[in-house]
Amino acid sequence: MNIQRSDHEGGVRLLRLDRPPANAINADFLTALCAEADACAADPAVRAVVVGSAGKFFSAGLDLKEIAAKGIGGLAALGGAGDGVYRLWRLPKPTVAMVAGHALAGGAILMLACDFRIAARATYRIGVTESALGLPLPNGAFQIARHALPARFHRQVLLQGDAVDPERALELGLVDEVVAPEDLQARCLALAAKLGAYPESGYGYQKAKLQAEANRAVVEPPDLGTDRFTATGLSPEVFARLNPARG
Repeated sequence: MNIQRSDHEGGVRLLRLDRPPANAINADFLTALCAEADACAADPAVRAVVVGSAGKFFSAGLDLKEIAAKGIGGLAALGGAGDGVYRLWRLPKPTVAMVAGHALAGGAILMLACDFRIAARATYRIGVTESALGLPLPNGAFQIARHALPARFHRQVLLQGDAVDPERALELGLVDEVVAPEDLQARCLALAAKLGAYPESGYGYQKAKLQAEANRAVVEPPDLGTDRFTATGLSPEVFARLNPARG
């Protein structure tokens, strides 16, 4: 099972990522996330959604073994209209990321697809690390990240590709709050319940308006869109980083 669900007071649905050992993102994972997001959108009893995980990882990002085996072209749709990350991002209900472990590369994009991100104060790393790996961000993933991050930190987060601790992630706008580990779930559920109590019509409208410019760039990719991403391919240097045993 890729995702576990549980329902909580106030109409809050908790989705726990469950693809051991690192919640790596592959096609099956994105299909499962898409189905869960659509189910939440369609169920009037679900007022808000919290996305979390168990263990040391929120998500380590894309399944690098799958990339090394199949090439990069199939990943061009990540975050694009129709995939699970996009469906979560566009959900017209409040979404909160509950982060208690590493959120790296595509895992950080998944986190940024939520309206609010709350992290536990602990020893782990958060970062959009694609540049450090030599991987281009798919257009949809890039637009989601650029929309979520404060403009003044775009270059620092997206080009430097650092993985930082939760306190530094707060300074960079990757997360909105950092709380004690024992308080994390209660805080996320409380925020989701508060927002879920608002009329969905108003919240969903404001959310869609905030996303409108980024969404246009997802639906109608700019010049550096899918074709350029696919053409980039995997250089020998990047392949060696992804698959040291065969590089």
